[in-house]
Amino acid sequence: RKQAAAAGSKHKGKQRREQQQQAAATDSSSVVDAVLADPVTRQLAVIDVGTGAGLPGMVLAIARPHWQVTLLDSLRKRCEFLTGTAQLLGLHNVCVVWCRAEEGGVRPGLRETHDLAVARAVAELRVLSELCLPFVRPGGMLVAAKGPTPQEEVAAANASVNKLGGKLCAVELVNSWAPEGQRTAVVVAKTSSTPGKYPRPPGTPAKSPL
Repeated sequence: RKQAAAAGSKHKGKQRREQQQQAAATDSSSVVDAVLADPVTRQLAVIDVGTGAGLPGMVLAIARPHWQVTLLDSLRKRCEFLTGTAQLLGLHNVCVVWCRAEEGGVRPGLRETHDLAVARAVAELRVLSELCLPFVRPGGMLVAAKGPTPQEEVAAANASVNKLGGKLCAVELVNSWAPEGQRTAVVVAKTSSTPGKYPRPPGTPAKSPL
């Protein structure tokens, strides 16, 4: 009985991991579809905030070798994995940064130096905007993966986005499906510089969203 229980637990654990991997891939495809729908031939500086296993940033680096892609994550082991993967794939347009988004958003070499920030299921949009928009230069944009019905979350984030120098532009349907329906990508334009007091210290955006 103990062996059967252990086997059942192991099977359930494997199923959970597979579901998490599928969810990450689905979130990633939402962003990739939205970003690559309109081909851009000029060079872009892109940052993937909370990249995890490199999704969607690594995919964008492969699909657009003329783009410079920064993969940012707070876990050192992930960053070491991503560095090794980029080297293995021969990707010379990938830079891996190990730090929290709140810390990276105030660094001179990272703050407002990117044309595009992308993110999958990192946080709700009020939080995500504070984590991502400080990296985007005025005139750039943020593209965030969301589920089939993000309208309420998007409406709640409008004031926060405006405080951070952004403007909500669109909720785009993408060629990616979840059990609940067709997934979306939220597009935010960066219209002005983010005030210097943002992002707030690590942990604050999540605990006290704008």
